[in-house]
Amino acid sequence: MRPTPDDGCTVTQERLLVMEATMQDIDAVIGVWYKDGRTYYVKRSAEMQNYPNVWSLLSIQFKPEQLPDFTDLEAAQKIMERMAEERLGGVPVKLTGYVKSSRCSDNPMHIPVTLHMYRIELEREPELNPRYYVDAAWFTPEEYMKASEKATCGLCMRMWSDYCYQMGLSEKRFAPPVRPDDE
Repeated sequence: MRPTPDDGCTVTQERLLVMEATMQDIDAVIGVWYKDGRTYYVKRSAEMQNYPNVWSLLSIQFKPEQLPDFTDLEAAQKIMERMAEERLGGVPVKLTGYVKSSRCSDNPMHIPVTLHMYRIELEREPELNPRYYVDAAWFTPEEYMKASEKATCGLCMRMWSDYCYQMGLSEKRFAPPVRPDDE
């Protein structure tokens, strides 16, 4: 099962044809490690195509056939384990629950991106693979806003901000809200 809402972004027909011919949609899982009022963030490497040098959440792309039903926590756990091996020095990741999914093309690459967000726990702080992440920190919403004040905000942060606000984990949103046509 895959969310298919209109992404609500305006793109010329010519640009759309070029994008379709050269790029594919991105599907990714997002892992949120939250405890004691703080979220574990990673700073993306300069080598990352989408949102380089930006504080973000743990993530990894996957092929849609690997997770045809995003509510299948066992299949999502396998993708999280691949993320742990590839990006986190093999630190075990435990998926503890599904949060939400969203889709949008409003990103630096102008590609439709579908994200599935899950709460996770790690046994310990990971050893970051510098190809993907160059730093990590535990931030409150206010600390995240200060660290990211000049950065472009991605869909994953908009999703997490909305969730924190809706669940009372934050008194205010720390990223722009996800638009209704993005969900």
